[in-house]
Amino acid sequence: MSFAGNEEFLASMIASRWWSDADLASRCTAPPAIAQWSEITLGEGGRNDHFEYSSSFRAKMDDLRRTGLPVTIVSST
Repeated sequence: MSFAGNEEFLASMIASRWWSDADLASRCTAPPAIAQWSEITLGEGGRNDHFEYSSSFRAKMDDLRRTGLPVTIVSST
């Protein structure tokens, strides 16, 4: 699936399923009813698609990494 041109949607989708341990501990209610990511691996490039994530998208993934989510961007070029 390609998210080229819609990085904002992809970043929002990833962030919506992630919360740090500190965030979870601060909640007064039960844990969320949705599953939490354990890791994310994203691909870019390829034989017919020279797509690369923007610096803005990469910065958002860096922010998530700093909160503990293992995010990897793999280049296939």
